[in-house]
Amino acid sequence: MSRKTECKADFFVVRLPRLSVNKICDLPVTETGLLDYLSSWLASPGVLEAIYLASPSLLERLELWRDKPQSKSGRKVTVALLKYLIRMSSRPTPFGLFSGVATGFFADTTALRPGHLQLDGRKTRLDMFYLATIQQEWAQSPEGQQLLRYAPNSTLYRMGSHLHYIEPYQSASQRQYRLSSVELDEALESMLDVAAEPKLQSEFIQLFCARHPEADQQDVGHYLQQLIQEQVLIADLKLPLTSGQPDKSFVQSLLQAGNQHEGERLQVALTQLATFDQQQAATPQDYQAVVQQLQQLPYKVSENKLFQTDVRRSMTASKLDSSLQMALERTLLTLKAQTTTADNPLQEFINQFQQRFEGRFVRLLQLLDDETGITFSADTGYETPLLAGINIANRNRPGKKPSQSALELQMFKAMQQQANTAAIQLSSDDLLKNVDQALLWQQLPAAFAANVSCYQDHDGQLLLHYHGYSGPSGANLLGRFCHLDQQLQQQVSAYLAAEEALSPDVVFAEVVHMPDGRPGNVIARPALRQYEIVFLADTELPAERQIPVRDLYVFVEAGQVKLWSKRLNKQVIPRLTSAHNYSSRSLGIYRFLCMLQHQQAQLPRYSTPAALLPLERQPRVMLEHVILQEAQWQVERSLLEALLVNDNWQAEAFQALELRYQLPRYVCYAVSDNVLTVDLHHPVMIAMLLAETTGQQQILLKESLIMQYQSVVFNDEGAFAHEIIVPMLNPQAKPFVTLQQHPAKQLDPTIQRDFAPGSEWLSLKIYAAQSTAEQVLTQSIAPLLQQCQRQGWVQQWFFIRYGDPDWHVRLRLFGEPSVLYGQVLPLLHQQLASWLVSQRVRKIELFTYQREVERYGGDEAVILAEQLFQADSEFVLAGLALITEHGESVRWRMALLGADALLDVFDYDAAQKLNLISELRQRFGQEFQEHAYLRTQLGKKYRDYQGQLQQDFQALLSGTDEQPRHQMLVLRQQLIQQLRPVVQQIVALQQQQKLSCTLDTLLHSLLHMFNNRMFKAYGREQEFVVYDFLRRYYLACQSKQRHEKV
Repeated sequence: MSRKTECKADFFVVRLPRLSVNKICDLPVTETGLLDYLSSWLASPGVLEAIYLASPSLLERLELWRDKPQSKSGRKVTVALLKYLIRMSSRPTPFGLFSGVATGFFADTTALRPGHLQLDGRKTRLDMFYLATIQQEWAQSPEGQQLLRYAPNSTLYRMGSHLHYIEPYQSASQRQYRLSSVELDEALESMLDVAAEPKLQSEFIQLFCARHPEADQQDVGHYLQQLIQEQVLIADLKLPLTSGQPDKSFVQSLLQAGNQHEGERLQVALTQLATFDQQQAATPQDYQAVVQQLQQLPYKVSENKLFQTDVRRSMTASKLDSSLQMALERTLLTLKAQTTTADNPLQEFINQFQQRFEGRFVRLLQLLDDETGITFSADTGYETPLLAGINIANRNRPGKKPSQSALELQMFKAMQQQANTAAIQLSSDDLLKNVDQALLWQQLPAAFAANVSCYQDHDGQLLLHYHGYSGPSGANLLGRFCHLDQQLQQQVSAYLAAEEALSPDVVFAEVVHMPDGRPGNVIARPALRQYEIVFLADTELPAERQIPVRDLYVFVEAGQVKLWSKRLNKQVIPRLTSAHNYSSRSLGIYRFLCMLQHQQAQLPRYSTPAALLPLERQPRVMLEHVILQEAQWQVERSLLEALLVNDNWQAEAFQALELRYQLPRYVCYAVSDNVLTVDLHHPVMIAMLLAETTGQQQILLKESLIMQYQSVVFNDEGAFAHEIIVPMLNPQAKPFVTLQQHPAKQLDPTIQRDFAPGSEWLSLKIYAAQSTAEQVLTQSIAPLLQQCQRQGWVQQWFFIRYGDPDWHVRLRLFGEPSVLYGQVLPLLHQQLASWLVSQRVRKIELFTYQREVERYGGDEAVILAEQLFQADSEFVLAGLALITEHGESVRWRMALLGADALLDVFDYDAAQKLNLISELRQRFGQEFQEHAYLRTQLGKKYRDYQGQLQQDFQALLSGTDEQPRHQMLVLRQQLIQQLRPVVQQIVALQQQQKLSCTLDTLLHSLLHMFNNRMFKAYGREQEFVVYDFLRRYYLACQSKQRHEKV
């Protein structure tokens, strides 16, 4: 396989626990032996310190445990200590002094050797929530209000006569937010005007009184304090999430603000923590001295959460064989080939956005306001010859389960051949057969990471244990550790810059936000990108490299939600270089920004096929030398309970368990990423497992690979559990682009978009079934419009078909408001009265016309587009008469002739027509999940209609008297004559660079609306077929021209 990507980031990060797994293997099974073993472990350097940082309360109970280990309380301590020992010996995920990380590089061989613990590096910080509490409470205090500068809350935005904003506040144990509002009166407006830059309270009062000499300074001071209390004004006291050292930066901010007493006391605490780190050791009493010192400040101190420690493990060797990269790429492609295209996670949002704001750029803060911010209709029995016999999307498709992937079929085949096999062996060559691998790379993100563990089997063969792929980007699990290691920070920054270089036309920006709860410790990271989206958080980046949320606009383009920065005049790609679970208890704006990361491309996942889940014994699943899934067992609880009688291990019960399940001695019990290694020969560990699974009658256990194979991470102390994170870069990924030509023009708030009832646009919704709505158009609306135009009452008009969700026709009339509402509207009521009485028309509604300025090229072009809409509407209404006389086949024939006429009038040549229609046809194919059988059906349908279609287009050149073809061509020519002078003005706007989109983009919309008017049901499905037919016809013409030239 030729490589389509490169791991250009030639580094990796290995995560590993403090101790080797041998500590678990050596555990005595007798109670006395276990107590002595735990006592010896506690006496090891650094263990008491690690336990204190994890659980000070457990440390307080050690004396009781030493005195009375057999007591009920003592036994609880024994279990707690054993859990911590297992955690320190088997789990590589970050947890204080229990585990650490190290940086490595790819080479021509593998060597991962942890060094002596005394050579580790570490950094201890004060808890972010504790610091945030000081930040909030001191800013609200009288002293803080006098010394600090204040600026407007960055989330303020206007909604009518009020300002809405998000108000942060601290509860007893966590940070929280709420949506608030305040009336925007003259006083507040003046206060915000003078607050463009952070100012002292005295400066606010002075500037406000200069504007309002009649104001009393004391009253102004009280009003200002109220705004501060309500968080309309926020203190300029920074606790920067992306400084790398947020506690030190915060203390400096305190000192600079004049809070010497608290700032100096905090500084002493930081100095003491730095000393602990430098000495690589501290006693619990050392930490308690820091706690006691901080308790003298007027802020609550939680001893069990006050300190955050991260460890950089020392390594005497840290390199991986470069061949590992190829195995990871091969695994990635194989899994991607088995993955069905996932729905856009924001599809429902897109649907709602398009209904309300289609084509517009909407301010982010207003769009996602919790109070004011943010289908295909069912079959109706209408039959269309153009769709008969074609299964598009779910239309007429019999309900059936999704087809099995090739991977699942291989698995079932292997299980049938070897009923009791311990491992299912899959082949990537078989699974990638006839797969376009270049296309797979295009469907993957530009930057992501693989997470694996590495072992050697008994023959020395390298085995990879696949944990998954994460991203984008590939540094999400690395950001929080960059403050530990300058080399790692440099590698990560260069890697992210390489990702950005693949999409040079956009701006990548780190999302910086302090979420609900208290995750600040794990999301704090150095500044890793040039730009940051700062949302209810602090940063040390200069203002020109910050993107406040009030600067961001949202738009939908090519089926994706996109962000636009007004100040930078560029599309913004948000990125979160942390592992924070933003889907849980997060503000909508933050969650929205983070979800945007996963639209353009999605990484593959491996999950156990549903058919395997009920099996009592699930074999290991391997792809060549990659373990996709460990062997698993659904074990009856009663059989595990039988292992213990009076706390004594029962060998016969284990033999029965082993015989039934082929269960090994060492297994793992996992809940998410919390993995407990269990020795099924050890009474205390069995009891621990039963306690952890209380209430479960079937317990899912997994094999422990590190207990079977040699870990590639080892030293003289033994083998180490580990995870290796490998950042990857994919140059073949689709770059981020903005299709709009002049997005900045679309942010102009002065352009009129909305025309409410009473304005110069009269807009009606006429609700009726599709066929009835068409009859209303031809029998009542058309004659009335002819009369109104003769009288000069209606200057312009057009209609659109809609289902939102009820079917209706939208009729829009332009003219003098007094005439429209005084004369035309009563006539419309008169014309439609009988339809209402018979209930064939369900209701008629006046509504606001929301002009889609951006979609149709800007404020000048949209007025011209409305003239095109009228020409379309007249063409369709005339065509409906022909359909009534000659049958439904006229409809699709006129659709093809009209679409081609629209391209002709824009002077598109044969090549341009083919390119544009091919693009539209491809988009619709993706929308309807096109498959080989559907393409076969479309080909057959085209062959059935090909003769008639070719005769229609041939008659454009040769002429005809045959009906209805002659009448159709006459209508087509009339349409061209109406369109041409309007199109010439649109082209002139484009030449003057006054068009805010390309002509192709404009034609996409014009063609869509033309088809909308032409088809009374199944509009998008029939539009798809129209584009398919036109593409086939244009290709045939192209082929014929080439043949004639030869």
